[in-house]
Amino acid sequence: MMKRAFEKKMIIHALDKTGGVIKNAANLLNLSFRSMRYCLQKHNIKRKTDLK
Repeated sequence: MMKRAFEKKMIIHALDKTGGVIKNAANLLNLSFRSMRYCLQKHNIKRKTDLK
């Protein structure tokens, strides 16, 4: 459970830092674009407004 919460927090932080640009956030986290999209779906993060 904690790992999942930490992962979500890191993804949101990366998206916030990159202005919501998924490709750049994926690069920041050293993930492929596809892996990043999977993580977004897994954590139910849909759009920039979900970051707040």
